[in-house]
Amino acid sequence: MNIIFFIFLSLFLFFLSVYLFKKTNTSIINRAIFSVLVFSSIIFYLFYVISDYFTGNGITDAVVYHLKYGLEGAGFLEYWELIVASIIVIAFGFIFSYWIFSKKSKNKSKKTVYVYTAFLLIILSLLSSPATIGLHSVLYQGPIATDFDTFYKQPYMRQVGDSKNLVVIYGEGLERTYFNETIFPDLIKGLRELESKSTYFTNIKQIAKTGYTIAGMVASQCGIPLFSPSHGNSLSGMDEFLPLADCLGDLLHKEGYYLAYYGGADLDFQGKRKFYDTHKFDEIKGRNDLLPEVSYWNWWGLYDDSLFDLAFNRFIELSENQDKFALFLLTLDTHHPDGSPSRSCNGIVYDDGSNSILNAVACSDYLITNFANKIVQSPYGNKTVIVVASDTLSLRNTATELLKQGKRRNLFMILEPNANNSTKINNLGSTMDIGVTILPFIGYKGAIGLGRDLTNTNYSWSEVYYIQKNVTTWKQDILNFWSFPIIKKKVKININDKTMKIDDRLFRIPILVELDSDLQTTLKFQFYLPEKRSLVEHVKKLNNDTSFFLVDECRNTNKLGGVFKGMEFCLVFGKGNKYNITSLYANRRLTRKEIMLLTDIS
Repeated sequence: MNIIFFIFLSLFLFFLSVYLFKKTNTSIINRAIFSVLVFSSIIFYLFYVISDYFTGNGITDAVVYHLKYGLEGAGFLEYWELIVASIIVIAFGFIFSYWIFSKKSKNKSKKTVYVYTAFLLIILSLLSSPATIGLHSVLYQGPIATDFDTFYKQPYMRQVGDSKNLVVIYGEGLERTYFNETIFPDLIKGLRELESKSTYFTNIKQIAKTGYTIAGMVASQCGIPLFSPSHGNSLSGMDEFLPLADCLGDLLHKEGYYLAYYGGADLDFQGKRKFYDTHKFDEIKGRNDLLPEVSYWNWWGLYDDSLFDLAFNRFIELSENQDKFALFLLTLDTHHPDGSPSRSCNGIVYDDGSNSILNAVACSDYLITNFANKIVQSPYGNKTVIVVASDTLSLRNTATELLKQGKRRNLFMILEPNANNSTKINNLGSTMDIGVTILPFIGYKGAIGLGRDLTNTNYSWSEVYYIQKNVTTWKQDILNFWSFPIIKKKVKININDKTMKIDDRLFRIPILVELDSDLQTTLKFQFYLPEKRSLVEHVKKLNNDTSFFLVDECRNTNKLGGVFKGMEFCLVFGKGNKYNITSLYANRRLTRKEIMLLTDIS
């Protein structure tokens, strides 16, 4: 789809609608409605521009993910110029809209056809705006397929050789395209030397729902793309992250591996803490945990030289004290749009040093290589497999136009102990194939979800291609891994902690709980765009045969007919449009039998 065409079409319709409307002499109601549509159009354009600034590809899965789940832990001050520019655009939009709304002139035409045409054009402008087109392309997943179970392999791993320790380095946006000597001559030096002693993969594509850090991690460790619950659940409300998915961490844990994750950024950004905690990691450390141990940092967190120093010390400790372990790292220096090279890279620049992200890539190349070589040369190098992979393709940065000139692929290489030769594998793959492909190198064989071992002699290009092409049609099957609970005994509402416990699982309130006849729950939390409905509005739209209960602030539930003032939380319960509301003066306990009675479940 040519987004440039829609940009020009939408802008043409926008300005033509404004021109026609300003030629009319119409009512204050029409002027108010039209000015709101104009302001909305400007905000839509701003939203698209901001999204494209970060992704380099307009509105993507990453944008929608962060709209749903927030930006907690992001380095906002790094983007102060963008924030200021956005405020200016919003102010301009308000002024421009007010100008349209301003008092009508007696000299203007009263032709209603101009008014109707202007309204039609501004609506068409909104529908054809790049923001609308982008959101539709991301949110509309097409028809549902029924062959998920045919291609999803139940995760397992079985030992077939001597087990080895594992170190996985996720390079932030450090895609394989940077290795292209035609586009980036002499940029990658150290990693190219490591590649000459590794098994490396040159055709790792980025598929739908894997294009941002946590999604890349889920794909590479769980063998599935990251679909979030379709009704906009907030991960801050869920107690676990894909609890029914068996991922690489779960499998390694069962085999006795000690698991550690070290990353320079905030663990709560994108839900990384919850993901690693759910999937059996023993040690999870991010910005807030590691800052006291370093001497300098940036808005996002630790610089990579600090992270690698801490990680190497931890690698030595784990090697000395653990029978088997896996250490996962996420770098930060190559974070878009400009990168933030570490101090230890002073003097390391690319070409004339004018492109900031390429300087950061050159720095990352040096630091990752140095870290990997330290492991190889350590007394424990002969027991350790090192994986270097990009979490995703780069989002928009100062080298995006150059990257577009190449065949964009993710980085993935595996260094075995004592290897002196390289093996190049050009089999079609994606980040979903990384986890299962690693297993044979650490002494195991197995399966992980939709992933396929790219080194297997029975590798099927057509099967991998089919999976990549159809993965979005299995959305509902993948959503089932989020696991909503069945109420077996009781529900405890704690208004002091703002939590609700369903049997042994803990969730945050506000929360809407829909129930079937077996008390299988579907949980909905407060959320934001693209669905702008509140939980109360969801209740208003429930089917008449849907049993539910809602815990929300009384000022919200009062919109359903309550009259509670001065109370913080209220409980709404019933079926469809027949419900009752009560205030929560204290913590509340509901048994399974009481819930069935209150929600009219026979």
